[in-house]
Amino acid sequence: MRSRIVIIVLTLFVLIGGGTVGWYYLAGQVDGRMNEQVDRLAAQGKTLECANQQVKGYPFRVGLFCDQLFYEDKSSDFLFKAGELRTAAQFYQPGFIVGELDSPALLQTPGLVDLKLDWKLARTSTRLSVGGIKRISLQLDEIKAIGASGFLKDQPFADLKSLEIHLRPGGDDTGSADVDAVVKSAGIRFGEALRERLPPLSFNIDTVVSQLNTAIKNGEDLGKWARSNGVDVQVRNLEIGLENGGNLKASGPLRVGRDGLVNGDLAVEVNDIGAIVESFTALNPQLGETAKTIQTASMLFAQGSKDGKIRIKIQIRGGIMTMGFFPLGYIPRLF
Repeated sequence: MRSRIVIIVLTLFVLIGGGTVGWYYLAGQVDGRMNEQVDRLAAQGKTLECANQQVKGYPFRVGLFCDQLFYEDKSSDFLFKAGELRTAAQFYQPGFIVGELDSPALLQTPGLVDLKLDWKLARTSTRLSVGGIKRISLQLDEIKAIGASGFLKDQPFADLKSLEIHLRPGGDDTGSADVDAVVKSAGIRFGEALRERLPPLSFNIDTVVSQLNTAIKNGEDLGKWARSNGVDVQVRNLEIGLENGGNLKASGPLRVGRDGLVNGDLAVEVNDIGAIVESFTALNPQLGETAKTIQTASMLFAQGSKDGKIRIKIQIRGGIMTMGFFPLGYIPRLF
C-alpha cells in the first residue's frame, strides 16, 4: 500500500511539474509571438501596442491580456484604439483560441468621419491546424457608432443589432491561395443625418478573395500588396434588405485595380423595385428623373418574370456604375 501511495504521489508531482513547465513554455511562446508581430509591423511603419502585456491562465489555459489595444498605420491614415483584450486557449482544446475586446473604441479611416464605437459584446474565435489558420470569426452585438470629428462630432451615426465577420482559407483548405470572406449584419439604423434618406436595413455578403491567403502566409503588408497587385473578388452573394420591403441580391466578379478603383459586372435581382429606387434616390437626389426612368424600364423588363422579380445587369467601370445607358452612381477609390 505504501509503495502504491508513493507511486501515486510521484506521478502527481511529475504531472504537475511537467504541466507547469509546459504552461510556462507556451506562455513564453505567446509572449514572444506577440512581440515578433509588434516588431514586424514596426518594420512596415505600423504601430501595434498591447498596454501592460501579460500572459495569464495557469494552470488550465493560456491567454494574452492587454489593458488597452492600439493599432495605427499612418501611411493609410488608419487608427483603431479599444479597451481591454482577453484571450484564452484551453489545454483540452488545442488549436482553438477565443478572445474578448472591451469598448469604447476609436476608429479613424481614410475618407470617412472618425467614429467612437461602443458595444455590448465583441468576441473572436480562431481555429488553428498544422497547415495554418483554419478560421477566424468576429461577432459584435449591439454596436453604437457616434461621430468623433467634423460635422458629426458627438452625433449618433449608426446602430447595429449585430455584426459577424468570418474568414477562412478557400474551401476550408489551409493550402488554398484564396480566402472565403463572409460579413453578416442586421438591424442597421442610421443617425439623424441619414435616417430620413435610408430606412433600417440588413446587409450580407459572401465572397472569395483571390490570393489573399498566400499574402497572409508570406507575412506581406496587405495594404501594399493590394496596391501593388490589385484585388480580385468573386461575389457569391450580396444581399441588402430594407425594412420597408425592398430587397436586392447581386453576384459576379469584381476587381479593385492598383489605382483603388472598382471594375466588374454584377447580376442583380430586385424585389420591390419601388422601395429600392425610393431609398436610392433619397440617398443620391442628383439621380432625379433618371431614377424614375430606371424604375419604369426595370418594371417593363420584369413583366415576363413569373415571380415578379426584376433581373438586371450592372456594369462598373473605373468606379462608375451604370445599367445600360443609365448612370447609377460612383464608388470612390478604396485605397
